[in-house]
Amino acid sequence: MVLNWVEFKNKDINLSINRVHFNSNISLLVGLTGSGKSQIISAIEVLCGIATHSTSSFQSISGSISFSVNGNDYIWSVETIRSEEDDSDRDDVSNKIMNIYRMMYYDAKTIIASEHLSCNGETVFNRNDKENFISGFSEIPPCDNTRSYISLFNKYKKIKEANFAFKSIYQIWFRRPAAYKVNISALDDKIARFSFLSELAHDQEEYKLAFPFFHDLISKIGILLDTNAGLWNEVLANYQSIFEEVEDIKIGPCLGSKEAVTIYFVINHVEIDIGNISSGMVKTLQLITDLFLSSESNVILIDELENGFGINCIDAVWDIVKKKARNIQFILTSHHPYVISNLDYSKFLIVQRKGNEIFTQTGKEFKLDETHLDYYDMIFNRLENK
Repeated sequence: MVLNWVEFKNKDINLSINRVHFNSNISLLVGLTGSGKSQIISAIEVLCGIATHSTSSFQSISGSISFSVNGNDYIWSVETIRSEEDDSDRDDVSNKIMNIYRMMYYDAKTIIASEHLSCNGETVFNRNDKENFISGFSEIPPCDNTRSYISLFNKYKKIKEANFAFKSIYQIWFRRPAAYKVNISALDDKIARFSFLSELAHDQEEYKLAFPFFHDLISKIGILLDTNAGLWNEVLANYQSIFEEVEDIKIGPCLGSKEAVTIYFVINHVEIDIGNISSGMVKTLQLITDLFLSSESNVILIDELENGFGINCIDAVWDIVKKKARNIQFILTSHHPYVISNLDYSKFLIVQRKGNEIFTQTGKEFKLDETHLDYYDMIFNRLENK
């Protein structure tokens, strides 16, 4: 799976993202604060959500996304609209008030006005107010207009491949739960289900892709310890290369509870539960675990890579990401001098904004190939002096 490009427009706030072309390994989005880096990541997430789930957002958007899977090149375009009464007669203030109410009470209904999927230049399906066509189908039954054909008809070969591609796009979130514990019976059930599915060749890759999406960190480590000790040892070794004081990481019963387990870090022969470990150490463990669980079919999105990492580990973390990028596509944002200055200029996408229009330039278009100076200083000096 490779994500080739994306373009997007949020019609509610009149925000446009011009077509952004991605590298097949690393695309580092760099720009001034407010330039639109996070909006590009968010646009990909919104399109993935519409393709695989529903139009649960009240927003009216239009967008297109290009991706390649198993040698097939796909382009999917979609437009959503609000289905409430026409707002055209209201003034701007009234429209803003109505949007606030929609956000507060979730009473808005957004529907798919049109969508189109092509594979290698040939139409797979086309859906709008005049035509509902799926290649190979003589008749299409009435469909939920809040869901994409990609999720509704995901058993059909070409649509299934597209559905699989969207589900392989994974954004790594760094959130520290209020309490780090998992019920023992729930963990045992997840381990048993994973062990069973891993024995089925046709489900193994699909489940591997889903694995990072749906499980908490404790469950991920528990499953690895039980089903793939070799992979867990790789995770642990990379973690210990950053935090040498950590002798081991294990799953054990929560203090005062016989029904829940948590993660323990062994430091100086003392077991310290994850709730008493620094957030930077926890975030590093989350990132490394997710990276090693990801397959070559994944596209990994990371917004603000450096957030939460200490100065003693951002270099090692960045080196691990770059090593993984030999086989996995990464699209990420950063302001960090080390991250920016330790990457080839061809991997940069310089994000800029003119009013409500977001656009990008490659490192070559930004003329980074003409300088031997520090990329961080060069990029931000030029942007600030424009």
